[in-house]
Formats: sequence, structure tokens, C-alpha cells
Amino acid sequence: MLQQTLPYYLNIAAIVVFAITGALAAIQSRKEMDIIAVIILGVVTAVGGGTARDVILNLPVFWVYDPSMLVAAVAASIITFFFRSGLKRRLSLLLYLDALGNALLLMSVMKKVFGAGFSWEIAVSAGVLTAIGGGLIRDVLTGRTNLLLSRELYATPILLGALLYVLLLKFIPDSTPLQLGIVGFVFIFRVAAIRLDLSLPRWLIASEKQS
Repeated sequence: MLQQTLPYYLNIAAIVVFAITGALAAIQSRKEMDIIAVIILGVVTAVGGGTARDVILNLPVFWVYDPSMLVAAVAASIITFFFRSGLKRRLSLLLYLDALGNALLLMSVMKKVFGAGFSWEIAVSAGVLTAIGGGLIRDVLTGRTNLLLSRELYATPILLGALLYVLLLKFIPDSTPLQLGIVGFVFIFRVAAIRLDLSLPRWLIASEKQS
């Protein structure tokens, strides 16, 4: 039973986490930001990547047929607004919440795409793009440095987690522990990248010499 409902709960958790990061980024980006703008940024961050995924794959847009997702994003944004004084001083909190959102959303998206009958290549691509999509929208709208373009590992832990899930499914049946294990793997890998400033080897990094 839990295995069937886990993707739903992972999706709700990801929506809440990304809404918090969007609201926090909005609050930190300006000296003054009204509650409506904060809610809009939170909701767009929370549902943006998943909306694009559903439109591209011709699937029902998730928050249209399940408004609880939208309610969760709005509620998380409002709560973040009223507790902003304690949260906005913790700049690193945004990075860790983003890492958690990436991990949660990756697994829920891959389960949805597999359930819709798509191949593993589509599931991996949709999972990675959806997981980073909300964060990209948030960073562009708030004028923050885009994490995807930073030196540290951002998309790499998500991609490796997606590929690891596909690989393990060839040897062991899908299960709740497996799904939660992938969530933990992606989150811990991303946190390690943040704390240890991990990056790809120099030969995998394109750089232009300054004249």
C-alpha cells in the first residue's frame, strides 16, 4: 500500500519544499516584497517544472486534477512569509532545501513517467529536468545566481540517482526502501557537494582563458 502511495507523498513533500525555497528567494531578493508576490514566486517554483513536464509528455497537468498540490504550495509560501524573519538570515538553508526538493521530486516524477508507460530514457530525462526546473525558474525570476551554472555539482547527483534507480530495477523489484534509498542518495550526494565544494574533474569542465 505504501509503495503505491509513496510517489504522491514524495510529490507533496517536494511541492512544499520548493514552495519554501521560492518564497525565501523572493524575500531575499528585495528589501520589500508583498505577500502576493511571495506566494506567486513560491507556487511558480513549486509547480513550474512539473507543469512543463506534463505539457511536454501530454499528461494531465498534476495540479489541475489534484488541487491539493496547489493548496500545499500556497500554504507553504504563506507560512514562509510570516516566519521570514527567522528564515531569511539562513542563506545556506535555501541550498539544503533545494537539495531535498531535488531528491524528492526526482523519484516522484520517475514513478509517474514509468507509470504512464514511457521508457527509462524518458523517465530519466523527465526526472532530471523536472527536478531542476523549478529551481531554474526561481533563480531567473529572483535574479539569483543559477545553481546549474555554478561550479559545484548540481544536476550530477540527480542524474546519477536517476540512472542508479533504473540500474537497480534490473536486478531487484521496485519497493519503498529502494525509492527512499534513491532519495537519500541524491540528497546526501548534493549536500556533500555543497559542504565540500565538489565539482567535476577539470577535463570535464569547459573554460575560456581570459585575455
